[in-house]
Parts: sequence; structure tokens; C-alpha cells
Amino acid sequence: MQIFIKALVYFTIKVAVLLGAFHTHCMETINFYDIPHKPLLQLSLNRKVLCIVDSITQEHLLKVTVETQIDSVKCSNDYKMVLIQSVDKTFQLIDITTGKEYLKLAHTCIISCILFGPDDLVIVGSASGTAHLFSTTTGQQHLQVHLSSALNRARYSFDKTIIVLGCIDGTAHLFHIFTQEPLLKVYTGAKIKSSIFSNDKKMVLIESIEGIAFLFSIPRQKLLLHLSSLASLKCVKFSFDNEMIVIGTTQRQVLLFHILKGQQLLNIYSPAKVEDILFSPDNRKILIRSVDRSVLLFDLSLACPPLKIEGVSPVSTILFSKDNTTLSIESIGQEARLINTFTGQELMPYIPEYFLNENEEY
Repeated sequence: MQIFIKALVYFTIKVAVLLGAFHTHCMETINFYDIPHKPLLQLSLNRKVLCIVDSITQEHLLKVTVETQIDSVKCSNDYKMVLIQSVDKTFQLIDITTGKEYLKLAHTCIISCILFGPDDLVIVGSASGTAHLFSTTTGQQHLQVHLSSALNRARYSFDKTIIVLGCIDGTAHLFHIFTQEPLLKVYTGAKIKSSIFSNDKKMVLIESIEGIAFLFSIPRQKLLLHLSSLASLKCVKFSFDNEMIVIGTTQRQVLLFHILKGQQLLNIYSPAKVEDILFSPDNRKILIRSVDRSVLLFDLSLACPPLKIEGVSPVSTILFSKDNTTLSIESIGQEARLINTFTGQELMPYIPEYFLNENEEY
């Protein structure tokens, strides 16, 4: 009987050891994306090994082993990178395709989001409201700030010197990336969706997910325009002198405002969805291009109907001449069309140096 009991105990211990060894190599699925080709993340039961598998082909894309246990795993929005945080508060940013490690840094809080910006910028936000902006190329930290709540959105100025950080409590924070100077803190009442800066970066239009847009003066810390009940913004342009703003929505509505006067100059619906909007160099004309290949040209100094130009390809390049009298419409594989901005008649010949590129200063 004693021999039987000893044998049973020995057998039980062996089974436990084997099961423990087996569990160490088993994988626990911690996340699954049912969209094709989004990764399946599998974490070992001892939480030291992470495997990333293609959810369609079941191909192993990446295997990561850490010294301490993995606390949380987050993928970037495009599923090209994975952020791994360990219980020792270090995190690694790894390219899923190549396995290249971009960052390995210490972080004292639980990471709530990872947002990738232009070029090599990535911002890591914590649940406590701390946000860190890094370069994935150098690992250098450009910005460390404390926000009013957890980060959920990041937008950048066109020259990547100012960052707009949106929080889950509806607050937006603006910072200068390189000086870390706080520029603006405003409450929008909802999570922000987008932001657009004026040409001189002294104003910013912030759109919330509830269809409300706010135009703020950054130096004056002042609300300039408050627009509600808008459809999603499709196109926003400031005039060259930054005195006017034109807004095109996904529901064909086009609104033009004189910012300093707070005056609405135009409220129309384009024939089809708005594709693009341009100001003339003298800020007296605006051009509205729609997806139905039509162009409307408004002269703001005249109380007359707009000129309508037909047959404009969606991929055409449209430029105003520097004296505001002529439009150049160029399409791939076709000769440029020249249009008189006063009469709508076609002209010839075409002289490229005569026209103002939209990105060129006037």
C-alpha cells in the first residue's frame, strides 16, 4: 500500500511538472482582429513571449521574448508596429514586418494609446494623462507633457512644429514641439476629430466628432468662430492674408467667413461633393471644385452668379495666375486649358511661370 501511495505521489508530481512546462509554451490569445490581414496577438501563459500571427494565413510574423512579464500590448492604427509594455514599466516599439526595434524606454504609467505622426514621430499616451513624443529614428524625446485626461488624438501643423493633443474629456492642448511651450488649452465638449492651421499658424480650426468646429486665435487665446450642426469637414482653406476662411463639408455645403469681422460671406451648396477649394492670390475669388468634374468660380467683389467651368478632371492641377486674371487647368495626357477668370472663356497660350502654385508665397 505504501509503495502504491509513493508511486501515485511521484506520478502526480511528474504530471504537474510536465503540465507546467507545457503551459510555459502554450499561447493565450489576447486580441483578435477579424478584418483581413490584421494580426492575431498571442501571449504565452507565463506572459514572457508574444507571437504575432497573420489572422488569415496563420503565418508567424514576429516573436518577442522579454525578461519580465508583458503587461500590455498595443498595435499602431495601421498595424505595422506593436508597442509592448512590461511589468517593470519599460516599453518596446517594434516593427511587425522587419522585427526592428525603434524604441526601448522606461515609462512609469500604463500606456493607453500609441499614435503615429508624420515622418518618424510617435506619441505615447498614458491613462493618467501623460504624453511623450518620440522620434522612432533616433529615440530622442521631443516632448513630455501632462494633459487633463488620457490622450486619444494627435494632429500636427503643416510644418510639424505644433502639435494638437485631444483628450477623452473633450479638451484640446496645443504645444510647440521643439520648445515644449504650451500654446493653447481649450474645451470642445467632445473628442476632437481634426485640426487645420492658418498659413501663419496663428489660428487653428478644431473639429469635434459631434459636428462642431471652433476657430481659435492662438496668440490671443480667443474663440473667433463657433460653427455647429456641420457635416464632416472635407476641405478647409485660409485666404493668403489669413483674414478669411472657407469650409467645405461632406454634404456639399460651402461656408465662407471673414474672420476679423465675424461675418458670413457665403453659404451655398455645390452641385456635388466638394473636392477642393482655392483662393486667388488677391483673395477676391474662390474656386470650388466638385467630384462631378465641375468648377465654380466666385468673384467676392461682385454680386453676380459664379462662373461654371465643365469637364475638369478630378486629378487636374488648377492654378491662378499671379495677376488673378487667368486659371490654368492641367490634366494628365491633355494640354493645359487657360480660362479667363472674368468671362470664363478659354485662352492661349500657356506660360507656366505666369501661374501661382498653391504652396508658393505671394
